[in-house]
Amino acid sequence: MDKELFKKIIEEFIKLEVFTDKLSDAGLDIYDSPAYEVGGFLFDKLLEAYFTEEGCDWIVWYMFEKRPNPDKIHATDEDGNEICTNIDELWEIAKEYLK
Repeated sequence: MDKELFKKIIEEFIKLEVFTDKLSDAGLDIYDSPAYEVGGFLFDKLLEAYFTEEGCDWIVWYMFEKRPNPDKIHATDEDGNEICTNIDELWEIAKEYLK
């Protein structure tokens, strides 16, 4: 996997998350539906095919904790500098865990 493909996968999954949130806001909760579960399953399997468990953990953390809460959730390096604030920085971390 290269950076461009990684970014495209993450960006497309974010689009799915945003769309799902909009449906939920409109009263259509599809989070427990087979359609949503299949998307999540495929995303997880795709990550597992390319990244070690630690790499998957970083990506899932970014997608479901950091991205929705950018001002509240942070990761720092050994010098206390914030890291993993965007997809490019996520790639720099995740690529170290490619299989």
